[in-house]
Amino acid sequence: MARITLNPEFEDGLRAKLAEYQERLQDQKEANSHAAPELVGLSTRAKIEATKALLESPDGIDTAELALKLNAKYGSEAGNKALDVVTGYNRNGGKSLFAGTGLKKPEKKKPVAALVKTGSFTEALAAQGKPEAMSQEEFQQRYNIDNYAHGEDKFATFDYQGMVHTRDGDVIFKDVMATNGLLKSDGNDGIHVGTDGIVGYSALSENHRMKGPQDVGEYDMYIKIPAAIQQATNSYTQYDQCFAASEFDGTPQELREMRENENYVVIRTNLNPHEDSLARQKMRIIHEGVITHIDNGGKLEQISELVSAMESRLDQIASQSPAALNRVNVSSGKLMLD
Repeated sequence: MARITLNPEFEDGLRAKLAEYQERLQDQKEANSHAAPELVGLSTRAKIEATKALLESPDGIDTAELALKLNAKYGSEAGNKALDVVTGYNRNGGKSLFAGTGLKKPEKKKPVAALVKTGSFTEALAAQGKPEAMSQEEFQQRYNIDNYAHGEDKFATFDYQGMVHTRDGDVIFKDVMATNGLLKSDGNDGIHVGTDGIVGYSALSENHRMKGPQDVGEYDMYIKIPAAIQQATNSYTQYDQCFAASEFDGTPQELREMRENENYVVIRTNLNPHEDSLARQKMRIIHEGVITHIDNGGKLEQISELVSAMESRLDQIASQSPAALNRVNVSSGKLMLD
C-alpha cells in the first residue's frame, strides 16, 4: 500500500457517496434499534471513516496506516473492503469495482455556502430558483455539512421544510434543522445537532414516508457527540443520554471503552404541530438555544434538562402573548425577551 491523494475529478462524487453512507448507517441503526449501536453497520462505518479520511486530508492518506486503523476498529473484512472501495472510487470512479451502488455523477449546483443560511432554507431555495424537491444525496449532504467550515456564519443551520426525491423514486416530506461542527478540532468532526419533525418516535417506517407537514406529529433532537469531545468535556453517553464522567459507576478502563465511539443523545419533546400551531417556531428557538449552550462551553450533560426548561418557558411565553416568541433571544444561552 502507499500514500494517495484525493482525485479532484471524483471529489464531488465521493462527497455524495459519504452522504449516502451516512444515511445508510442511520437506516441500519433504526432497523436494529435493539442491538448494541457499536455493532451495527460495521462495513458502513468503515466506509464512512475511510471516505472522510480521504476528503479531509489535503496531504493524502497512508493507506497502510489507515488499513490498520480500520481493521482494528471494524474487523479486517469490513476494514479492507472499505479501503478497497473508497480507493477504487478515487482512482477511476469505481470502474474497477464489481459491486455496490456506484459513484454517481453529481448534479451541477450552486455552492452550498451560498444556499445555507440561518433562517428559512426554503426561502433561500425559492430565491435562487431551486426546484421544489431536492435529491436525497443533496439533502443528506446539507444535513451533515459543517457550514462554518464552508465560510458561513458560526450558527449557520440547515433549516428545511420541503420535499425530497428518494433513490427509489418516491417523493417524501422532510422537516429538519441541522447544525454541525460545534466544538470541532483536529481529530474530530464536532458535535452534530439535528432536529427532526417526525410522525412519532416509534413510527419508524412512517417517519421515512411523510407526504406533507400534516404528517408531523412531534419534534425530536438527535445530538451526535464524538468520542474525543466526550473525553475533552469529561462526559460520556449511554442509553441515548449524556452524563458527567463523575457519575460513571464502573472502572476507569470501562469508562475509556464507553467513550471510544461517537454516540447520540436523543431528546423527545412534547411539541406537536397538530396541537400547537407555534410548535415549529418554539423548536427553532430551542435548537438555537442548544447550539449556543454548547458553543459557550455549557455542560453537555445539562442539554436534556435545558431543552425541557426552554420548552416549558416558551409555552408560558406563548400562552401570554404568541407574538412575544418573535422577541425571544438565546444569544446568551438563556431565553431572553428583546
